[in-house]
Amino acid sequence: MLGLSRRIALFLNLNRRDYRTLLVTAFSLSLLTCAWVGLVANSSRAPTFPRDFDPIDLPGIEQDESSSSGSSGSGSGSTLAVDQIVFGIAGSASLWIDRKELVRQWWRPLQMRGFVWHDDPVEPNLWDTGLPPIRISEDTSRFRYTNVDGSPAGIRIARIVLETVRMNLTGVEWLVLCDDDTVFSVDNLVRVLGTFDSSQMFYIGSVSESHNQNVAFSHQMAFGGGGIAISYPLAKALARSQDRCLEHYPQLTGSDDRLYACILELGVPLTKHSGFHQMDIRGNPLGLLSAHPITPFVSMHHIEAMDPVFPELSRLESLQLLIKAMTADSSNFLQQTIGYNKDKGFTFSISTGYVVQVFDQLVYPRVLEKAEITFKAWNSRNGPTEFDLDTRKVKLPSPPFLFFLNNTMSSEDGGVVSEYKLYSPSAKECKNYCWSRLLLPGMGHSKAPDFDTIRVVTRPLSNNWFKVPRRQCCRFGEVVNQVLSITILPCEPGETVVNRRNSQHQSFVEKRM
Repeated sequence: MLGLSRRIALFLNLNRRDYRTLLVTAFSLSLLTCAWVGLVANSSRAPTFPRDFDPIDLPGIEQDESSSSGSSGSGSGSTLAVDQIVFGIAGSASLWIDRKELVRQWWRPLQMRGFVWHDDPVEPNLWDTGLPPIRISEDTSRFRYTNVDGSPAGIRIARIVLETVRMNLTGVEWLVLCDDDTVFSVDNLVRVLGTFDSSQMFYIGSVSESHNQNVAFSHQMAFGGGGIAISYPLAKALARSQDRCLEHYPQLTGSDDRLYACILELGVPLTKHSGFHQMDIRGNPLGLLSAHPITPFVSMHHIEAMDPVFPELSRLESLQLLIKAMTADSSNFLQQTIGYNKDKGFTFSISTGYVVQVFDQLVYPRVLEKAEITFKAWNSRNGPTEFDLDTRKVKLPSPPFLFFLNNTMSSEDGGVVSEYKLYSPSAKECKNYCWSRLLLPGMGHSKAPDFDTIRVVTRPLSNNWFKVPRRQCCRFGEVVNQVLSITILPCEPGETVVNRRNSQHQSFVEKRM
């Protein structure tokens, strides 16, 4: 370096002072070059953080991330089984005597794994082998709670994640959290979660139907009553930091917002799935359930806060009939199919396993896909701005004829036959099922149907439908002995529900337009 500098100085004919300046400059540049090379070489090394940034080592929680999911991951080519899901059901000993009957309707004791987490022990006669085992939550009185409107029970319920992971269960891919008044379609839950890679961190659920509830909590939070699915790698990561995280949020109200806050600290966003239903509504759920989105039905909350889904049955009887239909034909359950029949001059909106609505006029899918406001929001208001979903008020000249589910049975060819009977409400009942018109059947209609029973035939949907869902189409049969037969099948590639190719109802559509 010095020889090179001297030659450069002679070449440039520099004096002694200029030569010293050049020498200092060259030496400084060489030092800066060495420092830069060292910085680049060290940048690939993992940074060392203070101990405060390391995961908390909790007893009973495995620290080996290489086996965090317990299996290869259901989204990596394997098929998810129901026993690879562990349910964490939040309950209370004081409510168990009633809530256990709701859990019993969907729980499969010999197939499923999970626990009901209570605050206190319950009497032995309040538990049997047809229900999930009961666990008593750990004492959480050491945690701060400053919210004057909520309950500290939210801390206990949020820690179901931590306490479940501490059990070191094997072969687990998903942890599903819910309340003891939540009902699941177990088959649909398995098939929906099977479309995700459980070796990755997933936080899956849906928001509330009530706009005010979403404003109060978050539009990006999974509401716990509707069910929250957490992949096991996320559950284990959350368990290692959850107690420390809970100390950050003494001001929050419940369990699901605490869970959301702690999952956000791990950087995992919500994956929304509209098949999880918080059901933050009151009153008659007909308008909401009859316009279910084109997605698999997974869960439904607040069974006790709604009217019975079938008008002539009790709440428990209604639930039992609904679950019978859901079990027999889970993939089609509550899927809305829309069809038009020229001979009868009617529009049909079929909510499989629940109700068929028959309109005496042409009603397009753009209208029927919106939930008719037959219910109120969680704050007991029913204005259109109270809901975070598409709704419609009653605007049609006459209400539909309602055919409610009467029975469900299997067909010889592997399909399912569901039978719906015409509902004829009394003047008193018409307040709920004729809405604001107070119209008895036949009044205000241009014509009445010549059938009192609708028999709908469906076939199980393929696994591909769970990835790429599409509304199905109707094929109408003849009326025999006042029974109308309808077959529901996948639409042809270019077929629409309004203008079907090779369909005689085309002239009806044009006439009614």
